[in-house]
Amino acid sequence: MAREITAGEDVVDQFPVWEPGATEKRSGLGPSDFTVTVWRNAIPIALAVTIAETAIPGEYGAFFNLALTGFYLVEIFIHYNGEVWFEVYEVRKPALLGLV
Repeated sequence: MAREITAGEDVVDQFPVWEPGATEKRSGLGPSDFTVTVWRNAIPIALAVTIAETAIPGEYGAFFNLALTGFYLVEIFIHYNGEVWFEVYEVRKPALLGLV
């Protein structure tokens, strides 16, 4: 199921990076440790995605903005352990004020 958001909304998603074969998380990774691929309506697009470690060691945040309506797939390849984190978004137009 897709996460529903409003067009132009800033998106922040958090994901862990696990040690290979372990139950501990890996901290200290930087932007070059990730490869981000984004699709809009099944077509690859260029989108600025910032990845940074959060205040919780081993947890990373992906920060971006989806300005246009449609269905998006954001995929983050983690070079450290070879895992892929992904999320699907359905971006809708902002609701008009006063209309239900």
